[in-house]
Formats: sequence, C-alpha cells, structure tokens
Amino acid sequence: MGYNLSIGQLITTIEADGLDSYIRNDVEFQHNEGAPAFGDMGDGTNSRYPSYVIWADCMWFVGLYDFMFSKDNGLIRDHPGCVLLTQEHKQMIDKAYTKFYAKYPNAKAGYPKDGENAPEENSCAVRLEWLKYWVDWALVNCSKPVFVNS
Repeated sequence: MGYNLSIGQLITTIEADGLDSYIRNDVEFQHNEGAPAFGDMGDGTNSRYPSYVIWADCMWFVGLYDFMFSKDNGLIRDHPGCVLLTQEHKQMIDKAYTKFYAKYPNAKAGYPKDGENAPEENSCAVRLEWLKYWVDWALVNCSKPVFVNS
C-alpha cells in the first residue's frame, strides 16, 4: 500500500446523487520536461506513488518527518488530505534541502542498479528533489497550489 501524492493546481469536484454527495479535491495533472525523473512511474510529473514506509523513512532521513506527519500541521496530517501550500512550506523544504546536501555532498539522486548497494541518501534524494521541484513550481505557477495525498 502507498500514497498517491500530487502537487499543483487545486481542482475541486462536487458529486451529488440524491443523499449521496461529496466534494473531492485533487490536483491538475502536470508534466514538465525538466522535472525530476529517476525511473519511477510518473517521472517528470507532479505525482508520485511511494509506499507508506518508504515515504516516511525518507522524510525522516532528510529531516522533513514532522513537516509531513505532524498531527497539527503536517502535509499528511489527514489521509486522504489536501493542504494549501505556502511560502513557509517552501522555506522549510529549502532548509531541509540545504542541510541534506551539506551533510551528503556526494549524494546523487537515483536508485541502485541490480546488484549495487547505493547509499540510502541517493534514493531519499529522489523524493527530496521531487518535493522541492514541484512545491517551487506550484507556488509560482498555480493560483491555488496544493499538496494532495490519497
């Protein structure tokens, strides 16, 4: 099991059928040629599909665990959930990004090839690079930038 994580322009859909009705918040699909791509499903897009454990472990490793999972204000405080992105979110990610690459200056975002033992920082850098790129992009290009997890 895992998350469907998306970052970008908010799309709200209202479904109503008699007493059965709901509001669904989602993100407009986006593919950018220059977006991070490391051999994952969804490369170059504003969506990722990590397992619960891998995402949590990597967020811990890069220093963003509370940022993601705090019960009060984490981006994944509710699951499913939708959170409006702010400049404060960007600043926290930028700070973690800078600290991560200061601690692991030789980290190269990517996954180990068959038979290789690549350091953990490389696969965690994949998630950090994706998160930073798309939050930065959303805050510049979207009128309602959000982080959605489903």
